[in-house]
Amino acid sequence: FGLRVQNLTGDLAEQLGVQGEQGVVVTDVEGNSSAAEAGMRRGDVILEVDQEAVANVDEFRAALANQDKVLLLVRRGEATIFVAVKKKPE
Repeated sequence: FGLRVQNLTGDLAEQLGVQGEQGVVVTDVEGNSSAAEAGMRRGDVILEVDQEAVANVDEFRAALANQDKVLLLVRRGEATIFVAVKKKPE
């Protein structure tokens, strides 16, 4: 999908204006990836993958395993949005 993420910590949550410490923070979006085409940005906080909460990087990676497309619930600033990401063929 072209996303690099890290666990959301209390300090990161405060910097990003996010309540709680559930989710993962996007640290990098590969330029020509499906995530970039879907509009994902550095600093986005991913709260859910396909309507299942993800609390950390391990849960996020497990949720993406063997998936061709996912629906992400993303916190971006004050907004919470859904972003559909479809994996590009290799």
